[in-house]
Amino acid sequence: MSDALRALTGTAAGHDLALVLAPFALLIVPWPEPRMWPIFAGAFVIHSGYKYLQAMTYARGAYTVVYPVVRGTGPLVTVIAAGWVFGEHFSPGQWGGVGLLLEGIFGLAGWNLVHVRLARETLVAALGLALATGMFVALYTTYDAFGIRATYDPFTFLAWFFLIDSLFMPLVTIPPMMPSAFAPPMTRSRSWRGSS
Repeated sequence: MSDALRALTGTAAGHDLALVLAPFALLIVPWPEPRMWPIFAGAFVIHSGYKYLQAMTYARGAYTVVYPVVRGTGPLVTVIAAGWVFGEHFSPGQWGGVGLLLEGIFGLAGWNLVHVRLARETLVAALGLALATGMFVALYTTYDAFGIRATYDPFTFLAWFFLIDSLFMPLVTIPPMMPSAFAPPMTRSRSWRGSS
């Protein structure tokens, strides 16, 4: 990578350049094989469910409580799914590492759960949503690993997945495109959606 490109990394100008050049990636990578389109559709549904649940979770619970639950559930279910789906098995040391990670993450969530005082009335529902969101993290992690292995060129999966995945947010954030009853709570307010 040239020094000029390195200097743009992480800057607003670098993000703008990436946005302009992103469509050209689709011209560089090979076209997806026909069997990939149902896999892309599955990835879109899974990632959309994850984003929707994540918005619902963060709207209802204290971030310091629900975020660790989301991030802690994902790795546990992912390593279990890796054995079941891909036949990958972990050594006792690797399981020890996963256990240590989970102890830290869920320990943080537990400590915050005891000490947080805001929005206690919605915290139980938020924790249920956080567990469901964590399951979706594991689901998309495992499914994306399957998808990237299903194509001849992993960059084909990545480029097309990011394009297809980007279609979800306009469906949620552009008010006329989604009925209020199905919109995440943050998009239901009058200031966000306009008067109804």
